[in-house]
This record gives sequence, C-alpha cells and structure tokens, in this order.
Amino acid sequence: MKKVYLETFGCQMNVSDSERVATQLESDGYELTASEEAADVILFNTCSVREKAEHKLYTRVGQVRHTQDSDKIVGVMGCVAQLEGETLLQQDRGINFVVGTTAVGRVSSAIEKFARENENFTDLGLREFDYDWSTSPTQRHSESIAYVPIIEGCNKFCTYCIVPFSRGREKSLPASEIVREILNLR
Repeated sequence: MKKVYLETFGCQMNVSDSERVATQLESDGYELTASEEAADVILFNTCSVREKAEHKLYTRVGQVRHTQDSDKIVGVMGCVAQLEGETLLQQDRGINFVVGTTAVGRVSSAIEKFARENENFTDLGLREFDYDWSTSPTQRHSESIAYVPIIEGCNKFCTYCIVPFSRGREKSLPASEIVREILNLR
C-alpha cells in the first residue's frame, strides 16, 4: 500500500478539495500519513491567489527533492496547477505530475499513471459528471468545522481576481448532494 503525504496551501476551497482527495485516496487503498519521510507520494495542493503560496510550492518541492529519497512521487494540484499546468513541469523538474482543480477526482489515477509509465504529465481536464463531493469524517481537518461546497467558480471576471481562471465558471452542486453531505455530518 502506498503512503501519501498531502500538504495544503491556501483558502478554504483548497482545504475542502484536500479533504475530498484524501477521502478518495483512502477509498482507493492509499494510506495517508502525517510524515513526508514515510510517504511514497507527496502531494501539494496549491493556491494562486497569493504569490507567496506559489513561491512556497517551489521551495517545498526543492526541500523534498533535496532531503528525501528521490524516488518519491511528487504531485501538484490546485489553483496553481490549473493556471500553470505544463509550465510547472518545465520550471521544476522535481514535479512528476500536475492535476488541475477540475481534475481532483483523478488524483489516484494520476499517481498510478506516473508509477506505471514514469513520465511527467498534466491533467487539466474537465470534472467527471459523477464526481463525489463527499468527505469522510476521518479526513476532515477539524472535528468542529466542515466545509460543504455549494458552488465552485465565479462568473464575474473582476480585473483583480483570478478565481474565474483557476476555478472556472460558476457550477452549483445539485441540492440533493448538498443535503446528503450535510446529513452525513451528524
């Protein structure tokens, strides 16, 4: 069983994405670990709203490659991944794969693909129609706080804002999914 270390930079939506990815990884047979030294796979979920988070990503990848076993698989997901895509692979050879915000449901597949083919790649494709937005209680970052996304993206395209480009146009979750997730919080 592969062990995965998942580190999140940024906003509540990234925390929510990380919780869902951790839930999916656990469901797919991966073990999540709080120790990057013990991990076979290191995932960074990144923010692009603040430039500091982007710099932090490159610093962290460098630290991992410098101090850890070079055979570790390193993946980048989140807003920086969605916006920069292939550029991340070109700028930092320590990154093995890039998964955008719309492809977070395929992180397990990305790990398996890299392990099988040993070729760096990006997945910025569209979200699956049947993407599961639920989060396991064991993967929540807090016992007293739960993020339940009801909408993702934005249609406003304000001059100063990057959200429509990193998260796409507004997409509302079906009301039944929102209610189901809230009922599962009990």
